Amino acid sequence: MKVLLAYIGVVLIWSTTPLGIKWSVESVYFVDAVFARMGVAAILSWLLLKILGGRMVWRGQALRSYFAASLGIWGCMLLVYWSAQTLPSGVMSVLFGLSPLITGVIATLVLREQAFTRIRLLSLLLALSGLMVVFSGDMVLDGGQLPALLVNLTAVALFCVSAVWVKRLDAAVDPQQQATGSLILSIPVFVVFWALMSPAEVEIPGARSVLAILYLAFFGSVIGFVLYFYILRNLTASQVSLIPMMTPCFALMLGHLLNDEALTLTTVVGALMIVSALALYFGEAMLPRLGVRLTKFRQWTVERR
Repeated sequence: MKVLLAYIGVVLIWSTTPLGIKWSVESVYFVDAVFARMGVAAILSWLLLKILGGRMVWRGQALRSYFAASLGIWGCMLLVYWSAQTLPSGVMSVLFGLSPLITGVIATLVLREQAFTRIRLLSLLLALSGLMVVFSGDMVLDGGQLPALLVNLTAVALFCVSAVWVKRLDAAVDPQQQATGSLILSIPVFVVFWALMSPAEVEIPGARSVLAILYLAFFGSVIGFVLYFYILRNLTASQVSLIPMMTPCFALMLGHLLNDEALTLTTVVGALMIVSALALYFGEAMLPRLGVRLTKFRQWTVERR
């Protein structure tokens, strides 16, 4: 039951994160919103580490791993928050659903892993086709949102590069240490961007933006991370990999219902193509296991006769 609740929690948090980002930049400039979120998240993560009795390691491979992971925080988040000013939250979630495929490409090129079989290459082509369908939507072109879509794709790529880099370092670091160290190393970068880009005129933020920032800091950046690594320890990689297939669907519905975001036919079709590509990508690993179960089932039916 604990694992099930944690799994549901991760799906809900990841599904609501794009909408939370969208709301946080409604009345707060994007660099202020992301700096506030990550600053609060770093403090909360450090306090959680202390409560759990852990301590930070600031040397050697651990420090390099923090630095690699921080690229996926400041590099990714700055671009995501900028694009959130114009890009619908549902589309943002669909683009991040591509991260397993992009990670597979990077792992093949950098780590020399054999990440792509014929079926997975087919899934990659299907995902790219779905992305082109999303690109071709009237909502994106007429709304002047094409640059934001490209920036969001760059953010996804940086997130994937960071993940592969952390995997290549393979430091023996506890997940909570990794999260805390990465957030702390990201703060100086956010401070620089905040000092350079934050508007001189101070505006009073709306209540929804403030609540969204606090929600993202506590749930999106701290609780969500802990729950993710908890289910990763207790479930198979195939079970965990189903999450990116579910979150875009929920995020599209939430954006439409709660934020009056238009759902064009091209966006829905493109999203379904990308989700289908992810199902094909991860489904290949499940086919041998399914074949074994079918064989056992046939043997059982024969014995029963």
